[in-house]
Amino acid sequence: MYNLVIILGKEERSSHNKTAELVNQMLIDQLGEVQSAIIELRTLSQNNNDITPSQIAAIEQYIIACTGFISSTHEYHAESARFQL
Repeated sequence: MYNLVIILGKEERSSHNKTAELVNQMLIDQLGEVQSAIIELRTLSQNNNDITPSQIAAIEQYIIACTGFISSTHEYHAESARFQL
């Protein structure tokens, strides 16, 4: 994630803090899309007999784990000295 801030900052020629805020907003948007995917998955599973409830539960747990990883990584970098120049 930190690398994304560096690369995007160079491409956009913006300050480190402004770029970090942009990356933060991108992450928030992505996490929202993940939550929407879970809702859509539940809806699709109701209409599709090929997907079992245990498969849906496993997919949801995977998505939740990915979401937790993304937000935890961001929190670590945001609170660490890496974003402080």
